[in-house]
Amino acid sequence: MNTRTTRRGLLGSIGAACAASAAGDVVGASGTATTQRRRRAETTQNGAAFVDDTVERLLSELDIDGAAVSLVTGAGETIARGYGQAYRSPDTPMDPSQTLVEIGSISKAITWTALMQLVDRGRIAVDDAVADHLTSVTVPQHHGQVKLWHLPTHTPGFEARVRGDKVGDPTDVRPLAESVRHPTPAQVRPPGEMMVYTNWAAAVAGQLVSDVTGDSFPEYVDRQVFEPLGMTESTFETAPAALVPGEPGSADDLSWYSDVPPASGMCSTAADMGRFLHAHLHHGDASEPIMSSGAYDDMHQEWFSPHERIRGMAFGFAESSRGDTRLLEHGGSTPRFSSKIVFAPALGVGLFVSAHGRESPAAVNAVEDAFLDRFVGSDTDTEPPGERPQSGEQQAPAGQFRPVYVTDSTTYDKVLWTATTQSLDVTIGTDGKMITTIGSTEHEWIQIEPDLYQRSDGGDTLLLESTEDGTEYIILESRMVVPYERVSWIEQYDVQIATAAVAMLVSLLSILRLSAQSVRGVFETDPDRTWSSRPRWAEAVSAGWPFAFVLTLVSTLVAASAVTGISVGDRAPPGIQVPLSIPLIGAIGTVVAVAYAAHAWRESRWSLADRLRYSGVVASSTVLLWLCDYWNLVGVVV
Repeated sequence: MNTRTTRRGLLGSIGAACAASAAGDVVGASGTATTQRRRRAETTQNGAAFVDDTVERLLSELDIDGAAVSLVTGAGETIARGYGQAYRSPDTPMDPSQTLVEIGSISKAITWTALMQLVDRGRIAVDDAVADHLTSVTVPQHHGQVKLWHLPTHTPGFEARVRGDKVGDPTDVRPLAESVRHPTPAQVRPPGEMMVYTNWAAAVAGQLVSDVTGDSFPEYVDRQVFEPLGMTESTFETAPAALVPGEPGSADDLSWYSDVPPASGMCSTAADMGRFLHAHLHHGDASEPIMSSGAYDDMHQEWFSPHERIRGMAFGFAESSRGDTRLLEHGGSTPRFSSKIVFAPALGVGLFVSAHGRESPAAVNAVEDAFLDRFVGSDTDTEPPGERPQSGEQQAPAGQFRPVYVTDSTTYDKVLWTATTQSLDVTIGTDGKMITTIGSTEHEWIQIEPDLYQRSDGGDTLLLESTEDGTEYIILESRMVVPYERVSWIEQYDVQIATAAVAMLVSLLSILRLSAQSVRGVFETDPDRTWSSRPRWAEAVSAGWPFAFVLTLVSTLVAASAVTGISVGDRAPPGIQVPLSIPLIGAIGTVVAVAYAAHAWRESRWSLADRLRYSGVVASSTVLLWLCDYWNLVGVVV
């Protein structure tokens, strides 16, 4: 474990989630000495004024319907505020003590705290193998043993899954163990080697808590975390009614629900999240501490970093910095809320903010920036590096890099990840500097040491990594939890799309030709009629399977969605094995067609034009089979 303090600029949130607004509340520790009480009263007044001024200004400037804010001051006071209206409840003001907000991925912070609590109580050790304590589920360990600390640092080596994390109907939410079991992601790299953010790691941690204690995860957290901290309104319940207080019963009709509650399924209030922050920052004030001061300190230390000059992960919190002050943070997102928790352990100050409305992400970022400026200090660590000489030890790797969410995937999730992520393109400028492009955003980089680059405006750091097998990765400090892997030219989207289009056109022309021949009853003049008809059947299978695959796949998805109401991104649709089996039939037909084509060329059968045309169909089918295999669209879904 490395306890280094990071020095880089502020990390963008790992996610974003949850919000609401209205009255005010102050909860916190009480002083004894008169001077201490006076100081705390002044700090509280200043903190409350800051929150009121900042959020009320944003309510007037941005399109947000409500916000919930908790501020923990260095004096140990916790200020909770609500502004605007509760979610979908225009007549219900945001009550910081009562109105629930979805905190999305910040749920993980509570899960990691519960896990460290078990470590603190001697029920499990950070270096224990996770598999030794799990009794209801198993974890893949093909590349190495997963230890407890790998889970909160997102380094167990698992691929990130799309399916299994959410559903559109609360009645479809599964028991946690079932959600962990299916689908089970593959372990694609050795544990402790690379950070890749996943919800599944937190879901496994939640099940681990349940298996070790004998309680369900929500029961354990209620009794051992929420109750001692006074977080009386917080819950992992699916669709709690208080989430939409102005529309009774409407919480069951929100179209998005977490299927992995330890990762993203918690609802809370501003006051409750303030109590959680206070416990992490001023745990000595608690009359009923949930774990020792040493355990909190262990959580706040750095546990993993890809490079000594790149910030890393504490026990479930991402590291960032403001000037020379080290910060810990986590964000989350749901379709309804944007949220963030950020705190400075050394200063004892922290912020929780959640908002709902069209511009809620911008509002959360603005409140966070204002908080850091006011209570932490200006950011002095983003100065441009200047015109440093380029290191001659390494040439930047031009080409396309794809998020490992895509390149790691072993199922059809690969297609789903592609639809929701962007590639990173690397080019070399005329002055030799590296230029990266993600979507429409372009940045120039200056090499500051081998494998390490700083953005020309000083706002980010880029790390190049290579594995023993030659695989190249780019890790952006601002997107540290989702590395990018270099792909070959044949894997680039534009190349594959163009290749698939040409192959489909060749297949279509073959089908039209065979159909026309069938209608006219025209056959080759070859005296061997068996030889003449069988190659045609092989050609028909080779040319026809891609269209049968697309038609069957679309029909299956539409029918499954209409019958079950479950999205292909939530669960594998019933009958999906049928279209995914069609490429296997196409492969058989293509192998037979290859044999016929080889025989025709060897024996000079057919005309030269027919041999070229037939070989083109075989080649097109082979290309399309490779593409289906590349995108994991062949065989049985797991």
